Amino acid sequence: MSRLIGVFMLSYTIFTLALISSGISMHFVISFFCGIGISMGVSWFFVWRGLDEVQEHRALSVDRSIEGFMTDDYSRGFRDMENRAAVDAWQTEMSSEKPNTDIVIVMATRANVKKYEELFAGSAGTLIRKDIPFKVVPYDGNDGAAYAAAFRYISENHPNLKDNGRAVILVTGVNEWKNITRPVSELGVEGLTLPGGREIMNIEYQLMNGYKASRALAGDNRGGKIFIDAELHYVGPIRRRGEVTLVGSWASYDQVKEQNLSLVLGTYDGRARKIYNNFKLEEIIDKLLRHMLKGAYDKTNTKKRQMPVLGGITMFSFDTPDQEREFVGLLDGAPEGFDVTGDVIRPLVLLKREGFREMYKSLFSRDMFKDKGEREPFLRLFDSYEQRYGRQNSMPFDFWVYFPHLHETYITRA
Repeated sequence: MSRLIGVFMLSYTIFTLALISSGISMHFVISFFCGIGISMGVSWFFVWRGLDEVQEHRALSVDRSIEGFMTDDYSRGFRDMENRAAVDAWQTEMSSEKPNTDIVIVMATRANVKKYEELFAGSAGTLIRKDIPFKVVPYDGNDGAAYAAAFRYISENHPNLKDNGRAVILVTGVNEWKNITRPVSELGVEGLTLPGGREIMNIEYQLMNGYKASRALAGDNRGGKIFIDAELHYVGPIRRRGEVTLVGSWASYDQVKEQNLSLVLGTYDGRARKIYNNFKLEEIIDKLLRHMLKGAYDKTNTKKRQMPVLGGITMFSFDTPDQEREFVGLLDGAPEGFDVTGDVIRPLVLLKREGFREMYKSLFSRDMFKDKGEREPFLRLFDSYEQRYGRQNSMPFDFWVYFPHLHETYITRA
């Protein structure tokens, strides 16, 4: 943009001198730029600002000038660096005088609590420091119940963590044991073992990602709660962008469809703009294509990693305790069986958009896992958000997206 301004100023000077030399007064020049010129400029400004989808895709996309160099070996080299960064965060956490992480929690359904307690029984001193608390916390329901139970457990049992404390929270589901405990070599990560030679499992790798996130928060002198989907396998850097940061990655069309990954779009300044989860991909592809520059998305290549998706890591680092209480209140007020991303974060993101109510209903009607009767409590929940925050953007916090470059990140459902 700065280069365009320079070109404009130079062109304006040449144009003005040419007009003056040909006998046209400066009064005419000024009149033109104050009249037709400004009108055209304002019109084009709003056209430019209206291309939010284009801007956001440019902001998230890797620079086309280097894409040709991004061979598999090139990308693998960057991802190997991120694997080493995860191991370094873990080893530093274990050996440093003061840890970045103050507590590690595994959220497990009641039927699986004992499994995870046994799984981590030998982790003290190897994966988890002996001088920080570790707890497997039971919950009932979907991941929304897990989030609410985790906030509640910390508030009731570790109130000292409310300010600058940092918690890593691994969220497990009902039938994910086999995927969560898969060796990471089956997910493309070679050579990662614990002391004693046992290969690292995916949930342990995700714990290392938690340590990376804690390190990032500590570097910003921030506390926070880091929720990690233990069934996903994320490789890549982790950074905080705001009060609530959704860490993103890139996936192919086939991968999104087969693994039911959530799409996320951000604004040009990094705020979350739209979230699509539990959707029928073919129904929104044409819409996405209409809002992207020609060539930015290759519809014919379903194997290419070009779709922005959620990476399964959410960092809550609020500026004030009141902000956290506000968010936890939203979780406590949600219907039974709610999903944090789809039923809480998504509608709150859409509240900041014109036509948000119609947009939310349109998205909601395509959800694959809720029949008409099941939708009503969630639509009422959205009504309560609308009444609470309205169109005045009175929400006391915002949702942000952190997207690494395409070549340094990788995501898959374990």
